[in-house]
Amino acid sequence: MHPVWFWIVAGWFAGFHHWPWVMLLVFGVRWSVARDESRRRKWVVAAGMGACIAGAWTGAAAPLPDVGERAVVTGHRRVEDRLLHRVRTTSGRRRSLKLPSLRAEGAVLWVPGSSRLPVIPLSGSRLERVPVERPPTLVGAVTLGAPAPPRLKTELRQAGLSHVLAISGLHLSLVTLAVLAGLGRLHRLLPPRWRIERRALEVVVCLAFVWWYRWITGASVSTTRAAIMMSSWLLFTRYLGAGGLGTSLFWSAACLWTWDPGCWRDPGFQLSFSAVAGIAAALRWAPGSGLAGSVAASVGASLATLPVVWFHFARVSPLFLINNLFILPMFSIIIIPSSFIIIILTKVWPTGGGFLQRSADDMWATLPGPLGAWNRLWPEWTPAGAAVWTLVLAASALWIVRRRGSRRLALAAVVLGALWFLPWGKVPADGLRLTFLAVRGESTLVRLPGGRTLLVDAGSAGLAGECVRRGVTRIDRVVITHNHADHVQELIRLVGELEVGLVWVGPRFPEPWRRRLRGLGVAVALMPPCARLGAAKLWLRSRHDGRGPDPPAYWSENDASLVLELAWGGRRIWFLGDIEAAAERDLIGRGPSPGRVDLVKVAHHGRFTSSTAALWMWIRPDQAVICGREASSIVLDRLGRAGAVVRVVEGGTLDLRFGERPEEGDETTCGD
Repeated sequence: MHPVWFWIVAGWFAGFHHWPWVMLLVFGVRWSVARDESRRRKWVVAAGMGACIAGAWTGAAAPLPDVGERAVVTGHRRVEDRLLHRVRTTSGRRRSLKLPSLRAEGAVLWVPGSSRLPVIPLSGSRLERVPVERPPTLVGAVTLGAPAPPRLKTELRQAGLSHVLAISGLHLSLVTLAVLAGLGRLHRLLPPRWRIERRALEVVVCLAFVWWYRWITGASVSTTRAAIMMSSWLLFTRYLGAGGLGTSLFWSAACLWTWDPGCWRDPGFQLSFSAVAGIAAALRWAPGSGLAGSVAASVGASLATLPVVWFHFARVSPLFLINNLFILPMFSIIIIPSSFIIIILTKVWPTGGGFLQRSADDMWATLPGPLGAWNRLWPEWTPAGAAVWTLVLAASALWIVRRRGSRRLALAAVVLGALWFLPWGKVPADGLRLTFLAVRGESTLVRLPGGRTLLVDAGSAGLAGECVRRGVTRIDRVVITHNHADHVQELIRLVGELEVGLVWVGPRFPEPWRRRLRGLGVAVALMPPCARLGAAKLWLRSRHDGRGPDPPAYWSENDASLVLELAWGGRRIWFLGDIEAAAERDLIGRGPSPGRVDLVKVAHHGRFTSSTAALWMWIRPDQAVICGREASSIVLDRLGRAGAVVRVVEGGTLDLRFGERPEEGDETTCGD
C-alpha cells in the first residue's frame, strides 16, 4: 500500500472531525516506523495536510441531517418478544422499526430524523393478525442471518463465542472460498475459444456473489466490512499482484468511514476491525499454515478485542480464548459448511433438504446442554483476572506453536496450572451473594455456595443479560411474589434465554402464563411453606394453609405478595414483595417477632403506603434495600430510627455479599 493513501485518509478523517492532534500523532508514528518516508517524500506529508484542510472544510460545510423521510413497510421480523417492521426509505436505506401499532406490508410511514420523535403512519392498513414466523434455528442463523435459538445464543455469549452466530467475515470467507474453488473447476470445462480468463471469471462472479450475500443477510457493519475486504483482496491479488489482510483492512475502513463517518463509534465496528487487525498481526509473527496458523489467528483476535470488550461490557470471559481454540473449529469445519449444504439442498430438493434441516436443528438443539455444563465448570473471574488469564494463555499458546516440543508444552502447563490455582483474580464463591436489579422493574439474584441460584421476581429490564454478565446461565428456582408487571415482565424472556429449574408462584398467578411456561418446558408450582435450596432454606412467612400461599380473597394484589425469608449459615434475608399496611398487620399478628435480621428488601419500592413503624419495630433489620426511586422520606426516617443502613437502587444494580456465622445455630430442617 502506497504511503500517500494512508496520509490522505488519515488527514481527511482528522479534518472532518476537527481533530488536528491526530495528524501530529500520525506523523510521530510514521516517523518512528519509517523515518525515511517523511524525508524523501515530503509531498506525501503535504498531501496529508491538504486532505486535512479539505476534510475540515467538508466537515464545516456538511449539511444538517434530514428532518425525516418516507418509508414503506416491506415485511416483519421477530426479535425475541418484539415484532419489528422492516422498512425501505426513499433514499434506499433498509431499517427495522418498532411501532406502537402493527402496520401491514405496503404501508407508508414518515420516519423522523431524530429517534426521539414518533414515527407517523401516512397510509396503509393496520395489521390485525400478527404474522407467524418459523421458530429460530441454528441452520438459518449461521447461513442467512436469521434469529438464533435464544438459549444457544446465551450459552455461546457466556462461552465467548457469540460471533459464530453473527454473519461476518468468517461466514463470508468460507462461502467465497468455496465459490472460488467451484469456479476453478468450472473454468477447466469452458471451451478455450471463449477466451475467458480465470481471474476475470473469479472476480466478476465472486464480487457479485459477495455483495448479494451481504444484501440478503441484513447488510450489517461486520458483513459490509467483510464484503469490502473480500472485494479488495480479489482485485489486488488477481490484477495488481499484491494484497493481504492489512491492505484489505485499510481500504474497508476507509470505505466504511466515507459512507458513515460516525460508524467507528459502534462497538461492532471496533470489534470487527480489531479482530481482523489482530489476526493479521499474529499471522505475520507466527507461522501461517496448519495448526500453528489457526492458533495464531485465534490468539491475535482474542488479544486485539480484549480491551474493546473490557471497555464496553466491563466483563471478559475466561473461556473466550479456550473456546476459540477448541470449539470454534467445530463451527468452522462442521456446522457452518454443513448448514450451507443443507440450505442449498433445500432449494434444489425441498423434501429431502427440509428433512435434513429439521434433523440438524434437532441435533444441534442439544448443544446448549453440554455447552452450559462446560461453562459452569469455570469459576467467576474479575475482569482484571480474566484479562491476565487470557494474556498468559495466549502467550503460552504462541510460545508452544512457534517451536513445538514436549518440554515447552510441559512448562506452559506448569505456568497455567500455577495461575489457575492462585486465588488472585477469582470472585470468591464461599458466601451468600445478592444482586439487586432495578431497571424499570425489580429482581433479586441470589447465588449460594455450591453454585445454586435463586431469583426473586423477574421484572428488571435486561434481566437475562445481567445474569449472563455475572456468569449465571442456570437458575434453579424462580419465585414470583405477585403478578404486577414490574415483578414479572421479564419472566418469559428469561425462560427462553436461560435454563430455569422451577418457578414458584402464588395462587393468583394467571393460568395463560402457566400454560405458556409449561409450553417452554418449565415446571410451575405453588410456593411451598418451606423449601430447601442446597445449604439454604426458604420460608414462606405470609399466609399459607400448609400447602402453599392462602391470602384472603378481598386483599389487593400487593397485599397478596409472597413474603419470603432466606436462611443460610446464621444469616436471614427477608423479601417483602409489595405488601401494604393490611398484610403487614396480618404478618405481625401471626407470629412472634423474628428479632434482628441481616437484610430486608423493602416493600413497594419504599412508598409510604407500606413500611409502617410497627413493622420495623417487629423486624428491626440491620440493612434495608429499596429498589426504585419512589422512596418516601417518611419510610427512610422510620428505617433510620430502627437502626437500619438503607441502600437505594435506582436504574442500576447493587451487589452485596454475606459470610457465614458459624456461632449461630441453623433453623430446623424442612423438606422440599
